[in-house]
Amino acid sequence: MYIDEIHRRFSEYLIPFSSLPISKGVVFTRSQCPQTNHEREEMAEFPYRNLLGCLSFLANRTRPDISYTVNILSQYQNNPGKEHWKGLLRLLGYVKSTSFYQLNLSCFKPKIVAFSDSDFAASRDDHVSMGG
Repeated sequence: MYIDEIHRRFSEYLIPFSSLPISKGVVFTRSQCPQTNHEREEMAEFPYRNLLGCLSFLANRTRPDISYTVNILSQYQNNPGKEHWKGLLRLLGYVKSTSFYQLNLSCFKPKIVAFSDSDFAASRDDHVSMGG
């Protein structure tokens, strides 16, 4: 299974298991990005874009429940900080611990239930709304 493959590929990192894709109250900002060359070099050792690409593939194909978090963390792929990396690992832990989740499609007419969540200018960096 693709989720198991991703988990194995990044198993050298501490991957926390989680029941939510992002913790309540967690805010990612540009202020968490590396500011010095030393910090940037330190973060360059982590395969941030690689893991983000794997999770983005899942979000687009079979796991729409992670698309919001992938969207948020994608904004920092040019200069990710340690908090962004931890958020990405947490998301991987969520995907692994919920790998039994599935989309069920049937020929029966389903009862349509929809939920909506909105925010206004949630981005702390540039005050724009987010989707996902």
